[in-house]
Amino acid sequence: MPEESQRIQIEIAKTALVVVDMQNDYCSPGGDFDQRGISIEPSQRVIPNIRQLIEGSRIRELFVLYTAMVFDEFTYEDRHHKIIPERMRDRRLCRRGTWGAAVVDELVPFEDELVVEKCRFSAFFNTNLEVLLRNRGITTLILSGVVTNVCVESTARDAWNYDFDVILVSDGTASYSEELHEATL
Repeated sequence: MPEESQRIQIEIAKTALVVVDMQNDYCSPGGDFDQRGISIEPSQRVIPNIRQLIEGSRIRELFVLYTAMVFDEFTYEDRHHKIIPERMRDRRLCRRGTWGAAVVDELVPFEDELVVEKCRFSAFFNTNLEVLLRNRGITTLILSGVVTNVCVESTARDAWNYDFDVILVSDGTASYSEELHEATL
């Protein structure tokens, strides 16, 4: 247990829980990653932990928001990049309005909770996330979700660059590689 002087003190009113990309295509049986043979076990394993974070945050009246990777005909990388991974060339992944782009059933947002749609790894890139947080006086972000070393890390780095304090939840984030998960933490 850390000494008293090492404990992190957060102000509830200035803190937000951000649930990154806990979507069916990444996390659910029958989703895109599962169909491609990418193990969804790591993301499935953290769902109960994230659910606990969400429920605790709601009770304590922390601002809870979600991010969702959403693609349509205007946002796919192959419209802009010539060198992209094969797995990102399939236009079925997280397609706007599909089951795959929806947040997993166990973590569905309440009506008054926001879902920030994004089309790149960082939730800050070309979204209104910073404005939403600043307007609420948020200074600290608690990040959970997938993939630790991709979207979670990109969001964490940008949050830091925008002068937010960042807390990564080690058992509330997951990667498809334990080594990369640990490296990011």
